[in-house]
Amino acid sequence: MQELTETQIRGLVDEWIRDALEAEYECLLDGGPWPPEKLEHHKSARYFVGREACERWERKDFRHIKGRVDTFLTYKELEVDKESLTYKRLCDALLKAEADVMQEVSDEAWEGPTPANSTPAAATDAPTEVYQVPRQEQGPTLSDAVEKYIQVKSSSGWSSKTQSDASSKVREFAEIVGTDTLLSKLDRDAMRRYLGVIQQLPARRDTKRAYKEKTILELLELDIPTKDRLANKTIENRFVWVRSMLNWFEEEDYIPKSRNLNKVLDVKLNQQGRTTGKRVAFTEDDLSRLFEPETYSEDTGKTPARFWLPILALYTGARLEELAQLHLKDIRTVDGVLVIDINDEDGKNLKTSAAVRRVPVHPFLRTLGFTKYAATLRQQGEERLFPDLPLVENTGKYSAAVSQWFTHYRREQGVDADADGNSKVFHSFRHTFITRCKHLGLDRYKVKEIVGHEQGETDDVTAGYEGAYPPAMLLKEVIKKIDFHERVDELNHLNFQGIKM
Repeated sequence: MQELTETQIRGLVDEWIRDALEAEYECLLDGGPWPPEKLEHHKSARYFVGREACERWERKDFRHIKGRVDTFLTYKELEVDKESLTYKRLCDALLKAEADVMQEVSDEAWEGPTPANSTPAAATDAPTEVYQVPRQEQGPTLSDAVEKYIQVKSSSGWSSKTQSDASSKVREFAEIVGTDTLLSKLDRDAMRRYLGVIQQLPARRDTKRAYKEKTILELLELDIPTKDRLANKTIENRFVWVRSMLNWFEEEDYIPKSRNLNKVLDVKLNQQGRTTGKRVAFTEDDLSRLFEPETYSEDTGKTPARFWLPILALYTGARLEELAQLHLKDIRTVDGVLVIDINDEDGKNLKTSAAVRRVPVHPFLRTLGFTKYAATLRQQGEERLFPDLPLVENTGKYSAAVSQWFTHYRREQGVDADADGNSKVFHSFRHTFITRCKHLGLDRYKVKEIVGHEQGETDDVTAGYEGAYPPAMLLKEVIKKIDFHERVDELNHLNFQGIKM
């Protein structure tokens, strides 16, 4: 176990901030061009995350940040006692850094303990608190007013069903805006933030396994697919309940009518899907840089996951988390063909129902020693294919450490956005696989099955009645055609031997 000096903590915080700002920059690149309304919603979500982080920092509540701190320490190959003062000081500094970064990218300020450009307490030479205690103001909080509204309406005519429906909607509003927000501070900016956040939340958040028991802050940090989000009609129905409550607030003189808060929610939402990121495939020159044998072996030699996940993604087109969460029993033989069985069993999460599939293992992966690697893990009594990857509890994902490592690694190899500003990230391996299949003229239905894309209702009237392609057919007609190792010589000189297990 290691003790970190103040200088080391300051260095870790600086790196954390650089990574966070770079990630935000890439997010903006991926989503551009941004319509004004969509950009406002994006900033509202960042504001919410930052405000929550600021409040947690004031309370020294590190439960939310610990998962990412642990992942960060794993990436930096640091072992710190989680009960030590050093660990708590690092959590304190990184939580404050998160609040500062989110305030900067949201372009808004909240009433918090320190300005956005102040130095995090744990990263200074002395752990002295520097903020002023906010002046206490009179008046009810939003939470108090919401509960009063529910109480009054329940006793004056609401049915049990109406009470259940309305209560959940207005309490959700308070959770998003801030339960401790004074009604005297409830303004149109707060309403716009609610408008932005609610459009990024999932439907059935209380029942769907991937989202159940997560706070709104934790949900906002997930990459929630558009298909999982609340429908616009559902959101507009929520606005009805919130507007009704705001009217009651005005009638009870909790808020002045002159604020006209209801006007913000008097909207019809555009029926448009989420803009997909402009991520592009790697070029052959990119692949040569990424898989340069000496550099790749040295940088990936610390964990098997770093070595195998980029190669697996290149030869399967699978998503990073699909691969990172695999169990050893998912590497199995079906009808005489070795496959990677991508499924949602044992607590694994997939993006869509079409993501359940069996992908034949490319012969080149066997040549590199993939099957021997899996066999060794079985002999050691392991259950997961990559036991070195920790689960990040607040996101429910195993891939965070590798994602962070790969971002640093590809930049060091000079692989970044292209001349048009299109980004190249780990997901680009998936684009590279699909693009190569297209260039080879491979059957698109078979390719869609391999990468886990929906076939589409209009592709073929009979598509819904057809079963999966036999693994042997997919192996022969798609997988064996993939020829990156014939086009990028560096791949042929990779060697898994010597990787620490």
